[in-house]
Amino acid sequence: MSSTHGSVSRASKRSVPPSVPKASVEVEEEDEFVDDGGQAAEDIGKSFVFRNTLTESEIEALGHWKRSQNGDDEEQYPLSSKQRNVTYGDIKKPQQSVQLGPDSEALCIAASCSGNMMAVGGRHGTVRLFHPMTLEPMDTIRISELESSSTSTSTSSSVSTLGSRPSMVRRQPVPGGLLGSAGEGVVTSVCFRPDLRASRMQNLLLAAQGDAIVHLHVGTRRVVHVNNEEGNRINTLAMRPDGAVFASGGSDCVVRAYDEATCSLCRTLDHGDGVTTTGHTNHVFSLAWHPDDPQILLSGGWDNRVLVWDLRVHRSVRSISGPHICGAALDIHAGSNLVLTGSWRSNNPLQLWDLGSNRLLTNLPWWQPEPDGCLIYAARFGTGLAAGMVIAGGSGTKPMVRVYKLNGPGNVELQFTVRLQRPVHALTLVQAAAGSTGGDPGHLQQDHGPVLAMCCDEEVHTITLSA
Repeated sequence: MSSTHGSVSRASKRSVPPSVPKASVEVEEEDEFVDDGGQAAEDIGKSFVFRNTLTESEIEALGHWKRSQNGDDEEQYPLSSKQRNVTYGDIKKPQQSVQLGPDSEALCIAASCSGNMMAVGGRHGTVRLFHPMTLEPMDTIRISELESSSTSTSTSSSVSTLGSRPSMVRRQPVPGGLLGSAGEGVVTSVCFRPDLRASRMQNLLLAAQGDAIVHLHVGTRRVVHVNNEEGNRINTLAMRPDGAVFASGGSDCVVRAYDEATCSLCRTLDHGDGVTTTGHTNHVFSLAWHPDDPQILLSGGWDNRVLVWDLRVHRSVRSISGPHICGAALDIHAGSNLVLTGSWRSNNPLQLWDLGSNRLLTNLPWWQPEPDGCLIYAARFGTGLAAGMVIAGGSGTKPMVRVYKLNGPGNVELQFTVRLQRPVHALTLVQAAAGSTGGDPGHLQQDHGPVLAMCCDEEVHTITLSA
């Protein structure tokens, strides 16, 4: 658009052809020159400080600006042509599938830490529970139909003081809200709290609906607590691996961290140092806790940046420029500073970055013959028995999930592709204990490896990954 305007402007300043009467030509008046005897130049010279080198912050800011102008940074470890040009690899089909029914779009999915259940959230404020190995329905919970008596706190922009759990209050039904009429609202994110030995409550699920974070004990269907973020639409939740802190991000561009023991706000993350880092300027769609540093949290969204937050200083401390994240497509590799991003675009959507330098390490192979065949919504590293894998999926004319083997930043092998009929909104890994299939030989066996579950619109699929 800008280039078109530029060409028109340049054409208007060219000499007029002889066929055009001179009377119709408008001559631009030049700015009037005022001779001040060089006083203005002298004043500028007195206040100007000459330096031979840039400061470190200026060099980093210049690097960020160059990357924003030139698109993606240069790859530090480009893949070989053989790896880069792989189209689909081995094509596989899901091993287990379940239909959720018409108008039951599923948008998010999470597996419990013990691997005994899987939660799927979606439209109409519904959370469905499935057995992760057989996909047999375990329960269907409508958030709007839960008891209205629960612990509730409202989050403001200020940071709350950690204290005791607030007293029980009676919530009034609000149309379209957490306790509105049946069928309203959308569950946009779900995550399980780790089953802590010191806690008497296991299988605690956090679900985001509208501006509310619902702490739900799935066994008893009891709402333990509700956090409301007024004026925000929550897009994503993330529980820290130790279960002590959880975070949220959404439409108001603010990342919030909560103390799990008290469910109170302990950090409001919305700014940087004002020189090289800032806060988010658009929707936040993905959060990732650093598996080796509990004080580091990453966030990404529509503003084409991944921000690195340090809870100790209450602000962002660095950023990665380029990724356009529209779902749960941000992850950090345990034991290293590798960052995985999945962007909702055709050109170089799946990338590995170095957290220490913010440098792009490599673009993973995502070539496809169809234009906009599959744009990434979800991406993650494998964990546990799936360690060393990279998994990503998305939507488009040819929705699919791809599984890679990560041998190193410059050595990535496409293992196989799962071709699907419906868009892939979210992924989760199930690391169940051996023997959890109930002895049925026809069901997935944990001995064969971890299970990848794919949340695909009105369908949920699973496939076993090789250990």
